[in-house]
Amino acid sequence: AAKAAGLEWYGPTGEEFTKAYKAAHDGEDPSYHVAGGYAAGLILQKAIETADSVDKEAVLKALDATDMMIFFGHIKFDTSAENHGLQIGHDMILIQWQEKDGQLVKEVVWPEAGATAEPIYPIR
Repeated sequence: AAKAAGLEWYGPTGEEFTKAYKAAHDGEDPSYHVAGGYAAGLILQKAIETADSVDKEAVLKALDATDMMIFFGHIKFDTSAENHGLQIGHDMILIQWQEKDGQLVKEVVWPEAGATAEPIYPIR
């Protein structure tokens, strides 16, 4: 996907990340929060490498220029005054736990193009 989009790939693939995490955590799958934290670390690591410094202004400049693909998706930040730092590389999905046949399951409720269910509101 990175090559097709003309983007640099940085860090492990999703499969490599999951395999390493499971090996370090007794076979436990990484949560979304674990993956997000690791992705944030990768982004900062790449910015420091690009800046060739840990100077705050140099790292911020490198973050502003970031346009790459990691296992978490396309990473690019808005540099406008109004939305500076907002992730604009890809749309995030919204997931809602919904009851199906007596079981709670995760359903994608946005964006509509990728939705697996309609959102339930108000949440019961």
